[in-house]
This record gives sequence, structure tokens and C-alpha cells, in this order.
Amino acid sequence: MAVALLGIALWAYLGMRRTLRDQLDTSLASSFELQSAALASGGMLPGARDSMTEDEFVRDINRLIVLRDPSGHIVQANTGLALDLAMDTADLRRVLSRRRGAGEGTWRGRAVRSHHGPVPPGAPGTVLQVAAALGPHEAASRTVFYRMIATALLGSLASLAGAGWLARSALAPVEDIADQARAIEGVVAGQRITAHADVTELRGLIAVLNGCSSGWSASTNGTVASSATWPTTSAPRSPRCGRAWRWPCGASASPTSIARYWRRRWRRSTGSCSSAMP
Repeated sequence: MAVALLGIALWAYLGMRRTLRDQLDTSLASSFELQSAALASGGMLPGARDSMTEDEFVRDINRLIVLRDPSGHIVQANTGLALDLAMDTADLRRVLSRRRGAGEGTWRGRAVRSHHGPVPPGAPGTVLQVAAALGPHEAASRTVFYRMIATALLGSLASLAGAGWLARSALAPVEDIADQARAIEGVVAGQRITAHADVTELRGLIAVLNGCSSGWSASTNGTVASSATWPTTSAPRSPRCGRAWRWPCGASASPTSIARYWRRRWRRSTGSCSSAMP
């Protein structure tokens, strides 16, 4: 169960990670369209406060926007931090051939995801690049992953606790039946198993054991009642197989000892509580 829940959590994490990446690409594409439209109307790139630190910029804005000339040099940027944004040569050639694309790179030692493409005619540059650091995306993915793992572990613990409780609930009537069955000696008449069971099979088992106990008690009582007329050196024959059940010579012929002897002989010869007693 735990392995299955962990597998489901891992599968859900991978799906969630893919969804977050798709949403980031969609957001970058939307930002690219907005900036491209602003440049086409003669506007400029929006500026961010240069007083912001790198961590503050990634946390609050996380959009690096640069405008490049055909050689790849930056001619405009929305912040001074974006001047360190690199662009792959293959991506630059693709944009110069009037094709848009997306890819991953580095910026100040951070992994970034960027969208790039040509700008409309009349803009001060040729290539527009919009990028975002992947750090917040990765942090959100890890947080969700840890929570999924915690949920899977809690679910596993709950499943184990529930399974243990169900097992104890199922075995409790069986233990009661076994304890009461072991307490039946067969000498005292009327001994019965009174354990409560909600399961049909266990109720049937109790009925069978009580039937065996009743038949055994009746047979034992009949044996004890008639033992006073038996010789101590002989014994009646078994009605089932016709052979004599020999009473040991010189043994005490009290009713209790005779009952115990017959019970041992009966168990040894029949091996079942359903066999008839003489």
C-alpha cells in the first residue's frame, strides 16, 4: 500500500511539474506578445527599479526583457540586471530567419527559461527576448512534492492502523471461541460456547462445536452412569468397529477415571468430535 501511494504521489508530482512548466511558457509567450505590440507602436521597454537586489527582482518581478541588434548585443533592457542575460547563437540565427523559439539558459548562475523572436519593423532592435528564472518554479515544485510525500506516508500509516484494527476485530471472536472450546472438559453436562459473532461462518462454527459438546457430554454421562456395572478387567465393545476397548487391569474404576479413559480412547480412535460414543 505504501509503495502504491508513493508511486501515485511521484506520478502526480511529475504531472504537476509539467503543468507548471507549460504555464510558465504560456506566461512568457504572453509577455512576448505584449512587449512586441508595445514596440510596434513606437513604445519602449518598461523599466524596473535598478535599486532592487537580484533576489528581490526574482521574487517580485522575475521577468527579464531585452532587445538585441542583429549581432546579438543588447540595445534595451527593462532592468540593469537583464544586461547579463545570455542568448545562444543557434537561437539568434533562428530569430534572424524570422522564427520564434524557446529555450533554457543561464543568468548570473541561475537557470532561466526564455522566449525569443523577431520584433515588428520600426523597432529600435531586431530580436526580442523575454526570460524568467526557474528558481521560484523549482521551489514551488519541491514544496508540492514534499507535501505529496507527506500525504502518501500519512495515508500509509492510516491504512496500516485500519488494517490492524480490522484484523483484531476479526480475530477477537475466534479467540473467544477457542478459549471457551478449550475450557470444555466433557465431564460437566451443559457446557456450551457462548461467544458472540456477527459473521455467519463463525456462528455456524459455534453451532457445530456446541453440537459436538452436547453429544460428547451425553455420551460421557451415559458412560459414567453405567460404569458401576462394568467389571474392572473388561470393557464393552465399540459399536463402530466391533473391537474391544480394554480397561487396564488393576486401574482405579472410579467414574471420573473411567470417563477420562474413554475420552482418551475416543479421541485416539475416531479423531473427530462427530463420532458416536457407546
